[in-house]
Amino acid sequence: MEMNNTKAYPLKIGTMSLYCDKMTMESGTLVSVSPTVTGISYITNKCKQPTRLTFTGRMYTPKYPMLFASYSNHLNGIESFDIRYKDMLFKKCIITGAKAVDVGEGYIELTIEASTTALATTLGEVTE
Repeated sequence: MEMNNTKAYPLKIGTMSLYCDKMTMESGTLVSVSPTVTGISYITNKCKQPTRLTFTGRMYTPKYPMLFASYSNHLNGIESFDIRYKDMLFKKCIITGAKAVDVGEGYIELTIEASTTALATTLGEVTE
């Protein structure tokens, strides 16, 4: 299957909107393993790790190309945000990283990294 054109989806992080071309979600569980005297190992405890989200896309800012710099100062604080992507809602996200590249054509390329311990909620069809 060949894909020549994909649609960028609107993404809302707090009050900021960007158009997302790619999203990655990673999650995992930490386990504690204890051996017995017979050499058999048992899982004795487990702990869910935060879900890590990475969004790559662009923000159109024809008048203020580095407007994201002011967002970045606010986003990298301790406040949590809700993130809406397609038909999913991720609550209580903490922004853990951000990268902006001014390409000089009225938009900036963005990569936003976030983490949450909350489960994603399905919203149904989201229209913007």
